[in-house]
Amino acid sequence: MSLLLFGMALFFAAHLFPRLRTVRAAMIDRVGAGPYKIGYTAVSLVGLVVIILGYRQAPFTPVYEPASNGRAIAHALMPFAFILLAGANMKSNLKRYVRHPMLWGVLLWAATHLSANGDLASVILFGGFGLYAAVSMILTSAATPTVAPPQQPQRKDLILVGAGVVAYAAVIWAHGAVFGVYVVG
Repeated sequence: MSLLLFGMALFFAAHLFPRLRTVRAAMIDRVGAGPYKIGYTAVSLVGLVVIILGYRQAPFTPVYEPASNGRAIAHALMPFAFILLAGANMKSNLKRYVRHPMLWGVLLWAATHLSANGDLASVILFGGFGLYAAVSMILTSAATPTVAPPQQPQRKDLILVGAGVVAYAAVIWAHGAVFGVYVVG
C-alpha cells in the first residue's frame, strides 16, 4: 500500500506545484520553460507508473460491498469520462458547456470505479483522484474568470466523441495487461 501512496503523493505534488506561481516562475526562469515541462511530465509519468504498480500489488482489503450493478454502471459511464478527458485538449464545443472537462472526466472515472470496487486500495486510488478533481475545480473556478470559447464546427464535436470512444476501447482492451484487472471477457 505504501507504493500506491507514494505514487499518488508524487503525482499530486507534480500537479499541485504549478499552483505555487512564484516558485514555479522562479524555476522556469532558472531552468527554462522546456526543461520545466519535461521535468513536470517526467515526475507525473513516474508517479503514474508507481501508482499502477502500487495498486497492482496492494493487498485486497474489503471496505464496503460495491454496487451489484457497479460494473454495468462503469461500462455505461466510462465512455463519457473519456470524451470529457479528450475534450480538455481538443477543439470542440464541449468547453462552451463544461468548464473543466478533464477534471469532470477524472471525477466521473473515480465515481464509476468506486461503484464497482469496494477495497481499500480502490478507495484510496479512486477516492483520492475524485477528491483531487473536485478540489481542483473549486480552486480553479475561484481563481480564474469564466470565458466561453468561440463556437466550433459540429464536425469537431463528432471528432471529439470518436476520439473519446476510441480511447475508451483502447483502455478496455489493455486494462487487464496494464492495470491487472480484466473488465471484459
